[in-house]
Amino acid sequence: MIKMVVLDMAGTSIEENNLVYYTLRETMEKNGYLIGIDTVLSHAAGKEKKEAIADLYKVVKGTPITIEAKENLYQEFLQQLDQAYDHHPVKPARGLVEILNFLRQQKIRVVFNTGYNTYIARKLLNRVGIDEFRDIDLLVTADMVSKQRPHPDMINYALEYFKINAVSCIKVGDSTVDIQEGFNAGCRYSIGITTGAQNFFELTAVEPSFIIDDLEELIPIIQKINEAQ
Repeated sequence: MIKMVVLDMAGTSIEENNLVYYTLRETMEKNGYLIGIDTVLSHAAGKEKKEAIADLYKVVKGTPITIEAKENLYQEFLQQLDQAYDHHPVKPARGLVEILNFLRQQKIRVVFNTGYNTYIARKLLNRVGIDEFRDIDLLVTADMVSKQRPHPDMINYALEYFKINAVSCIKVGDSTVDIQEGFNAGCRYSIGITTGAQNFFELTAVEPSFIIDDLEELIPIIQKINEAQ
């Protein structure tokens, strides 16, 4: 029986055309670290953003970043992203309203999790008119846990919060790191979706349970499991 669904935010539940990753590239380039968007998507997708900066720096420079440099880049990135979300269009992902209604009708918990900090995550929810307490059951952000994706800490936080076993949980995300997070948490299914940072072929590298193109495709997957119980 599925009792909880954990949805990644940007690229999965919210359509923002990879704005976060273009902003990340812009931050790096403003500081002299030239990097293509494909490389950013490949190395940063789904990750906590401070960790993503460190990984991108290592790709460009070939050496680890210092703590001070990482923190400076991260703070600059947060400022740029804050401004970007004020001026660029974002909207609920295709099928989000339908899947949220279905999950509510089935009394299945809905959790959003994200590599953003709490401030940015809540700002993004507000931009698309999603109420943290009305439309979903829980928001879990990267700054609420000690270890980041692909570690399962964010999902484990939600499982513990609702006292739900991982075999009753599905994770959905648009990056390989999302999928690995779901598997590491022991979720019944860890599902990739092609609406965000990484495409079908990139997602297949970590062998997700399913790959979907629309959140509504979750409905028959959940129905098949729960009707068999």
